Amino acid sequence: MSLMESCFRQHRLRMVMVATIAVTLTACQPLALVSPADPLTERAMLEYATRLQLHLGSMAELAGKPEGSYEANWRSYQEMDAQLAALITRASVYAGNTSCAVQDAVYQRLQNTFGQALPFPVKTAAQTGSSAAQACHTLLLTQVRQQLAILQQIHRDTDRCGAYSCLRPATAADAKAITDQAIRAVFVIEAAKAGHATIQP
Repeated sequence: MSLMESCFRQHRLRMVMVATIAVTLTACQPLALVSPADPLTERAMLEYATRLQLHLGSMAELAGKPEGSYEANWRSYQEMDAQLAALITRASVYAGNTSCAVQDAVYQRLQNTFGQALPFPVKTAAQTGSSAAQACHTLLLTQVRQQLAILQQIHRDTDRCGAYSCLRPATAADAKAITDQAIRAVFVIEAAKAGHATIQP
């Protein structure tokens, strides 16, 4: 098993559950996600997702060349991380000290799927409010940021293409699949907050 697979495997289970939370939040009725939709976060995440996919595509094409080395691209990671950090701070302010919570029926469905030990800090509530929704949002964004950090570490310390650090095409493809899941989960939460329950992760 490669280091990339090992690093991402522990996050895959978390993100499968995160995506399940996102789906069940939009699928269970009645649902009280009273937190208003956040156009700024939605736009910022669309911008981040676009930039990340362009980065992964470019790194796959430039693997083995000086232009594809970590040294030539470290600033891109810094800028993407700063964007996510700002979004997390913003969501945390709105969440306050509230924990991420889902409705009792949603929690039961998660237990039926994953067993008693859920690999994610989720509480239950008869009805979810705005602070609880923002707290879940904070956790989702934090997952996206952690995945970016893993990708950066692999580019800097692990993947080698001849004399250069690189992101091998296979690494970029796996990273894209896993980070897409996390990013789409953020969009699903935003869709639920806006009252649109048709988007699927």
